[in-house]
Amino acid sequence: MFDLAEHALAEAGFDVLGGYLSPVNDSYGKPGLLPAEHRLRMCELAADAAPNVMVDRWEAAQPAYQRNLWVLQSVQGRLRTSLKAASMLLCGADVVASFGAPGVWREEHLRGILCDHGVVCIARQGTDVEALLSQEGTLVQELRGHVLVVTDPVASALSSTAVRAQTAQGRPIKYLTPDAVVGYIHGNHLYAASKA
Repeated sequence: MFDLAEHALAEAGFDVLGGYLSPVNDSYGKPGLLPAEHRLRMCELAADAAPNVMVDRWEAAQPAYQRNLWVLQSVQGRLRTSLKAASMLLCGADVVASFGAPGVWREEHLRGILCDHGVVCIARQGTDVEALLSQEGTLVQELRGHVLVVTDPVASALSSTAVRAQTAQGRPIKYLTPDAVVGYIHGNHLYAASKA
């Protein structure tokens, strides 16, 4: 996703300085969510294999769950202390689809993300992102210009959910994630069938 986003942003005239992985806080409450220490370490191992990708520990280290806008504001504030830069939300079409779902996003947060930061959406197979962004009378339609849609030229259903499911079923995940992450998952017996 980072490579696709960086390429598309460069084509749109942006200078991309880097990307941050920001693991969610443990209090997020998603069933099967591993402790932050494991998710942070896997992100660090993955980032080691990806130039210009770093791990931001701020979100995971907070005493409570942090909404996406607050994470972007935190990164933005720390970037601006040393250089003039903007942070953007990189996500898949599933997140953009949730923008229009009632009760998922606070309107002021969504407006802040779109207007103050912007979104780069990687279009996944089977999702019509343009239709989601064009829904009449929605905030997303109003602020459509703040979303850069990037079509992945290689159709893939690969996701972190799919990798976790493969692991839980005892299937190989080599080539789905960096070797160091595969080794960490197996070495720590993560995503066993009872945790999937």
